Amino acid sequence: MTTKKLSIYLFTIGAGFKLILIILFRLFPHYIVKTIIPSLLVHYDPSALVADWITQIIFHRNEMGVAPSTEETIFFEIILVVVFGLQCVLVGLLFFKVWNYLKRKHCSKNKA
Repeated sequence: MTTKKLSIYLFTIGAGFKLILIILFRLFPHYIVKTIIPSLLVHYDPSALVADWITQIIFHRNEMGVAPSTEETIFFEIILVVVFGLQCVLVGLLFFKVWNYLKRKHCSKNKA
């Protein structure tokens, strides 16, 4: 598999996963969905910090404690999906490079 195809697959899978979580959070008002999914969407994901930072820059939102508008929320969710997809690409490519390095190292050791 080429690096270009791998990066497209990783971006699609990562963005799709995050999009499914957002859709579940928006459509199903059950207690379990409203408690577990926010932690998966925001608390344990470093891409949420980047999405929040970009949202604050675009909307000039410096006041804390003010509820975000609908536009800000939608923009945040779109940026969250895109940044998580890019994060999946970076982690996947790093893993791919390390895997190839270790495979070459192991193959050269076996030939010697």
